[in-house]
Amino acid sequence: MPDLSRRSFINGGLGLAALGLSDAAGALLPEFGGEVLPLWQGAAPGRVNLDLTQAVEDKPGANGLRNRRITRIGTPALVVMRAPQPNGAAMIVVPGGGYSAFNYDLTGIEPALWLNARGITAFILLHRLPAEGWLRRADVPLQDAQRALRLVRADAEKLKVDPDRIGVMGFSRRGTCRGLARAAI
Repeated sequence: MPDLSRRSFINGGLGLAALGLSDAAGALLPEFGGEVLPLWQGAAPGRVNLDLTQAVEDKPGANGLRNRRITRIGTPALVVMRAPQPNGAAMIVVPGGGYSAFNYDLTGIEPALWLNARGITAFILLHRLPAEGWLRRADVPLQDAQRALRLVRADAEKLKVDPDRIGVMGFSRRGTCRGLARAAI
């Protein structure tokens, strides 16, 4: 397991910037103490003359809850949120937003925290968005989801998850997660 001391955390953030993840991706780390794992070594498939710098629109949601919308994913990645008392299960969470943006808090962070409370390690997938100029754009979200599953399985021992207990859950509407998470608590 990687060392998650403050120094390695800061150095890791600097390394992520060098990999092409924007400051917006790095800003997600300190808030939840998560790790960011890039999906692809080098450029993601289908990247031709694209200059995407991740953008985060932060606007208050219902009941004053945070509602960040993320677009312009140039470097697809997994944000790892470990359970305080892990049971070996893992879930790849795919935030919704109609393939035009991610509703990161409502359909990413909220279900991840809900899963963490039940001992499940969550991996929030920040995949490429089809409308942002990728070649074979209809395939890019599926490619990234498949790659995420392969990476988590391949690194299961290092990530301390059971490779036979990995699931994927996705959202397509802004309010779907809130209703499920609140009903189950």
